[in-house]
Amino acid sequence: MQYCTRNPALKKPEYTDSSDINDINDNMDVIDGILSKCNYNAAVNPTVSDDSGDGYSVGSIWINVTDHTSFIAESVASGSAVWQQFYPAVNQDGWISANEAWSYATADAPTFTFTIAGDLTSKYSAGMKIKLTQTTIKYFIITKVAYASPNTTITLYGGTEYTLANTTIDAPYYSHNKAPAGFPLDPVKWTVTVTDSTQRSKSSEIVDNTWYNIDNHAQISVPIGIWRLSYMVYGSSSVTATPAYHAIRACLSSSSSSCSDNLSLQEHLVLTDVDNNLLSVANFNATTVAKTTYYVNIQCSSNTAITLLRYYNDIYPMIIKAECAYL
Repeated sequence: MQYCTRNPALKKPEYTDSSDINDINDNMDVIDGILSKCNYNAAVNPTVSDDSGDGYSVGSIWINVTDHTSFIAESVASGSAVWQQFYPAVNQDGWISANEAWSYATADAPTFTFTIAGDLTSKYSAGMKIKLTQTTIKYFIITKVAYASPNTTITLYGGTEYTLANTTIDAPYYSHNKAPAGFPLDPVKWTVTVTDSTQRSKSSEIVDNTWYNIDNHAQISVPIGIWRLSYMVYGSSSVTATPAYHAIRACLSSSSSSCSDNLSLQEHLVLTDVDNNLLSVANFNATTVAKTTYYVNIQCSSNTAITLLRYYNDIYPMIIKAECAYL
């Protein structure tokens, strides 16, 4: 009996060996164990169902001769195979094929979620861009990634234009790039905006140095993620008599009865006027782990009785914005 030099597990039967047939069969088993099944003449891309049950193994090659694309198997787990495209270069347009099944989960517009089988927290992270097809191509920004066996849940922000429907998700792609091909970069598309042009007033039971959200109306719902918050409001306060001091303050806060972020705090102080006006404009960054309501609050500080707090939204419309910081 002789053996191959490079692979001694392969036998080289001699013509005088009566067990030639057995040796050849043994060699075939060895070769079959070494070589991966490949598909060199496919008309479509591989899917999560092209797995070990079909004979594929890690390292298998798949060539789509119709679209001229090539893939290699990274995982062949039953029903959740992962095929990575290696030709053409996946990043030439900034998009990488996910090569996995995405399943719609929930909607809390403008935020949506889908799930993927397995732990994909090392593959996806907040800030990545998403492209998928549901009749038309849609774009999203990932704002949260969480794993709870057996699935990874991806939270998406669809901006003002895109919604994830409770239907099949086709052609899923992801990108690490800031501006992959086709992704809309207009900040307006990725900004939650609230405006109010109605005058709002409070004229009774006003307590000194107490925050109020007049009519419980001046508020914005901020989705999960990191946001650049900004607001503009024209506020006013009045007191009963000429005060020694009279301050009016405004802020954007996650509480309707306090100022949660001093970066948003604006103040105007006068010494003798019974009326005091403030045009408050401010912006700051905020991180939300759940959908959070922010309020435009107003406060007056005076040593005489306070008779009025007001938003002059009819003169200068109140504007509150939350722009996605991942853009």
